[in-house]
Amino acid sequence: MKNFSALTLIQVLNYLFVLLLIPYVVRIIHANNFGLITYYNEILVYFIILVNFGFEFTATRKISLNIDDKLEIRKIFWETVFVRTSLMFFSFFVFFLIIFYAESISNISLLIIIFCKIIGLTYLPTWFLTGIEKNNIAAYFVFFSKLSALILILLFVNNEDDFILYALILTIVEIVIGLSLFMYVIYKYDLSVVIKPNLNSLFSIVKENFSIFLNIILNQYVTLNFFLLGFFVSDELLGYYGGAFKIIMPIMIITWFPLNQSIYPLMNRAFDEGLKKGITIFKKMLRPILIFNCLLTLFIYVAAPLLVKIVLGKEFVSSVRILRIFSFLPILVTLTNYLTIQGLYAMKLERLSPYIGFFVGLTCLSLNLIFTPDYGVLSSAYIWVFTQLLAVLITMYVLYKNGLNVLERNKNS
Repeated sequence: MKNFSALTLIQVLNYLFVLLLIPYVVRIIHANNFGLITYYNEILVYFIILVNFGFEFTATRKISLNIDDKLEIRKIFWETVFVRTSLMFFSFFVFFLIIFYAESISNISLLIIIFCKIIGLTYLPTWFLTGIEKNNIAAYFVFFSKLSALILILLFVNNEDDFILYALILTIVEIVIGLSLFMYVIYKYDLSVVIKPNLNSLFSIVKENFSIFLNIILNQYVTLNFFLLGFFVSDELLGYYGGAFKIIMPIMIITWFPLNQSIYPLMNRAFDEGLKKGITIFKKMLRPILIFNCLLTLFIYVAAPLLVKIVLGKEFVSSVRILRIFSFLPILVTLTNYLTIQGLYAMKLERLSPYIGFFVGLTCLSLNLIFTPDYGVLSSAYIWVFTQLLAVLITMYVLYKNGLNVLERNKNS
């Protein structure tokens, strides 16, 4: 319960930061610069997924199962750090190749500044703190970092030309929090003795994590929509889309991320004890999640004009219709992640998830290439909702074929 509360608090703090900051920022740097920054951040997401490489599930699970074995925890910690660091250097190599050969990047300096966030995110040890159920520590660090960023932005970002300074402040804060929390964890939990992993163990870790990583990367039709939009619409329209995106994304993360991360070990143990017990707990937890997210969808749809006015300002009135389309996403995204993580992963069927992600991602790409050039941001929003619904239906079918009928009520309920 403490782990769930801490993870929720971290996401709430992130959302409050966005809620307090965006109304000021979009008025100062204007929609076109705001859209460009949001767009570049979504490109960064793919590299973050590469560095994470599924460790938020596999390393967390290993640590939670070896909580009393200090030597094993130290070994898991440094193996994970070595792989993540290697992936970070690889990411920089690929990134600079892209910059060298790409001709359509409108602001290379801004993109480089934003990309450097990956340094802090590489060493941010939330995966370790989740495993030992001490995420309240991360919540304190996140609070002070967000507060510092807020103060610095309000002090120094004062006109439209300060949009690069705005991105630089956020990047520096991200790096500082990642490295400082990394050093704190090493000192606090006696991890200073570095256990250098051998090459065989590193290859074994990569192989173990690959199916989860592949599923996560294939399920990024969220950022795929945004990425493709950059080729077909103006920076201003991208800003309107980005504004609605900035409102809906924190809401979705708050609704699914803390829940899935905190109950994943419990669901693993339940399915390990037997399919019947696992299904019972799976369905018992699913019901209140569905009710809450249905109410949340209704609220966002009705309150969309007010949310846009408060968070983005009057000049973003074009974001209202996009946000109303997005209002169906919290329930669909939460359900997709619940079915995948608490269903497929807990039942040790993660090998099947990349196939689902590939099919849905390919569908998303095809629909975007067909409709987005002519119909713009609204078609992209509708495609996101449709492909998310498709992911839910396919995952439900896969679970049904493997003994978990999501639509069937528990016999004792």
